[in-house]
Amino acid sequence: MTSLPWKEIVLFAGAFVAGAAASIAIIAIVLARLPASYFRARPVVPDGSRTRRIAVVVLENLLGYAVIAIGMALSIPGVPGQGVLTMLVGLMLISFPGKRRLERFMIRRQNVARAANWIRRQAGKAPFEPP
Repeated sequence: MTSLPWKEIVLFAGAFVAGAAASIAIIAIVLARLPASYFRARPVVPDGSRTRRIAVVVLENLLGYAVIAIGMALSIPGVPGQGVLTMLVGLMLISFPGKRRLERFMIRRQNVARAANWIRRQAGKAPFEPP
């Protein structure tokens, strides 16, 4: 019988816990900074030069797709973390046709709305207004 590679197991477990903690922290920060009327009102386009707006949109999309990928991984059974909530945050960051309709569909799920509003309560923010 061979010995278990303890270094690799500890390294994997550490990365696993760090990834779960990072995703929860990112979710909490984003959800706490959104206005309570986010799912009811149209988002405001930031002012600035055309180049700056394009750069912001590109960076938001890249970050959004990365967060969605993390959310998909967190949705796998046995992986700790809020997978659907993470994907919702990722969707909020990217731009595509039908985005608002999909966001509203997801936040209408009772468990997603409950988790999002719990995070907002912990941050001292008002709950999201229903769409």
